[in-house]
Amino acid sequence: VTNLIIDKGSEFLLSVPRILLNIVVLFFTLFYLLIDGKTFLNEVGHHLNMGKQKYNRLLERLKEVIGGVVFGYLLVAVIQGTLGALGFFIFGIPSPILWGVVMAFLALVPIVGTGLVWVPASIILVLDGLFQNSNGLIFKGVALFVYCLIFVGSLDNIIRPRLMSGRAKVHPVFILLGGLGGLFLLGPLGVIFGPLILSLVVVLIEMYRAENH
Repeated sequence: VTNLIIDKGSEFLLSVPRILLNIVVLFFTLFYLLIDGKTFLNEVGHHLNMGKQKYNRLLERLKEVIGGVVFGYLLVAVIQGTLGALGFFIFGIPSPILWGVVMAFLALVPIVGTGLVWVPASIILVLDGLFQNSNGLIFKGVALFVYCLIFVGSLDNIIRPRLMSGRAKVHPVFILLGGLGGLFLLGPLGVIFGPLILSLVVVLIEMYRAENH
């Protein structure tokens, strides 16, 4: 365990400069996009040479898709945090509201998710039950795990694609496939960018079919 901690800690320390550089680039780019965003979009439309009407329609659909993805992530995070806090309250975990807020924030982090909180909490309850020879604690730990697995963890794959698709006006299958494909191709951020890219491809295909029709 010590060797693992040292290895992972070393990897993290070595990656700190890269993380800081990425943050600087992110905010630097965001600053100028907020200032010159409209000019940038106009220049992109000019170089695409696809006509002002089609380009505006593409931008509107892109706004809908981005809005759907953001809406889905935020709403599901709030629901997961609320249900997680309720589960912690029911099964007697201290500070359920605090842990609910933590789970809501973790739900926004790709790959990490709410399991970083409720899985250890369930294991600790079970271990306490074993050490204290308490069947009640063991039952609470198992029940908390099952509750969070069904009502908290499953929202990512069931509710989120439907919320995103309804807001973005894209079929849930494309949202789900985009998230999984983005995860394999782009890493953790692919969970966010995958649905955007795949949905944009679908929009371009729809525009191409409408034009030919």
